[in-house]
Amino acid sequence: ADASTRDRIIQATRDRIAHFGAARTSLESVAAVAGVHRQTIYRQFANRETLFEAVMRSCLAHLAGRVREKIDAQASLKGNIKQSHPVVMNILANVRYRT
Repeated sequence: ADASTRDRIIQATRDRIAHFGAARTSLESVAAVAGVHRQTIYRQFANRETLFEAVMRSCLAHLAGRVREKIDAQASLKGNIKQSHPVVMNILANVRYRT
C-alpha cells in the first residue's frame, strides 16, 4: 500500500468519526469507505488507537497549516492572533465532537 492508500484510510476515518463518533467508528466501516480490506488498515497502522492518533495528527496539521497561512512575519503577535482567530473558530465550529 502506498501513501495515497494511507491518506484514504485517514480521510475515511475522519469522515466516520465526524458522522458517528470515535466509539462507533469500526475498522470495517473505515475499510469500506476507503475502498480497502481491513487487513490493509492493519498493514498501515498497528491498531485502532494508532490509526486514531494519525487522524488527530492529520487534523492538527491541517489546522496549523490554515493558521500559518494567516500569519504575517512582520505583524505583531496581537495582529497575528486577530488574523488567525476567525480561521480557528471556523474550523472548530464545523467539527462534530462525539465520543
